[in-house]
Amino acid sequence: MRGWVYSRRVESPDALSLWNELGLTSEGCWWFGWHESQLYLPQPLTTLPNEPWEHLRLFSPQAELRLQRIGTQYEAVLLEESESHQRPDWNLIGEFEVEEAKRVLIGERGAQTDDYTLAEIAYPRFFQYGIRVDWGERVIALVRHYLEPTTRRLCYTRYMQIETGKPENLILEVK
Repeated sequence: MRGWVYSRRVESPDALSLWNELGLTSEGCWWFGWHESQLYLPQPLTTLPNEPWEHLRLFSPQAELRLQRIGTQYEAVLLEESESHQRPDWNLIGEFEVEEAKRVLIGERGAQTDDYTLAEIAYPRFFQYGIRVDWGERVIALVRHYLEPTTRRLCYTRYMQIETGKPENLILEVK
């Protein structure tokens, strides 16, 4: 599979407008981000808080849009695998080989947590990803690794979706 990475400078951190301008649907879309005083874990996209974002990501099985503040402007980076999209207003960063992977996110169900709240003993705090997690399950990010074609060096990790699953069902494939 092949993937393309594009970038462009934007004045406003209005990620939803930019997402829609790209013709991407919000169905199955997730987001996470942070600023100086707050970290937001991945959540299903319903609305976005109005925050002074340092970094914000929207992602779905279609694509991932990243907004990174640089001074008073933002750099938008788009990662996608669709050849059919022409992005004339965007700068092409590169074309990459893409491999699917999974990442287990932090937190486990605990005796004092509900179906939507996870805890991690090493970090004395709770984690909420906006999805129900049964006992023995973990929160898993489905991702795609963007690899440099000649050296196969990992250049980008594109988030696609968040789901739950049993850790023993995750099998590492060694190539």
